[in-house]
Amino acid sequence: MGNKRKVILEPHPDKSKLWCWTVLEEDKKNNLWYCIDTGVEVSWDIAARRAKQSMQVKDY
Repeated sequence: MGNKRKVILEPHPDKSKLWCWTVLEEDKKNNLWYCIDTGVEVSWDIAARRAKQSMQVKDY
């Protein structure tokens, strides 16, 4: 598709030892971002790695 993608990494709002990650893809036609994958991991490093893998694998 060639659309831009971005990752959001943030601490879980309720569980202090968990990290949430979200991969977003831009839809230029409709001027919005939509989620293509998300998850929760036990460390920032793992969350970053999973998000990176998801960015590279997902091709809609």
